[in-house]
Amino acid sequence: LAGVVSRRPEIPFYSAVTGRPVVAGELDAGYWFRNLAEPVLFGRVTESLLADGHDLFVEASPHPVLGAAVQETAEAAGRSDAVVVGTLRREEGGGERFL
Repeated sequence: LAGVVSRRPEIPFYSAVTGRPVVAGELDAGYWFRNLAEPVLFGRVTESLLADGHDLFVEASPHPVLGAAVQETAEAAGRSDAVVVGTLRREEGGGERFL
């Protein structure tokens, strides 16, 4: 992997490690270690996304449990325009449900 170089993403990637968008070169081995070892800053990153104008959140999970937390965070931030949708449910659907 010596030739692999970290660069700034073309699509903003908000980190649950830092609570903000990643910067060029940040996604190194140390970052991924922190990702495993430190608490997830889910609330903080959701607040950052809302503050930066994002208003559509898609939970891609077979057991959606974070959608309610995102909705609560949006409401607390005064963002009643934010929309949160789930994609899948355990034991229900698959590709068709996701679409």
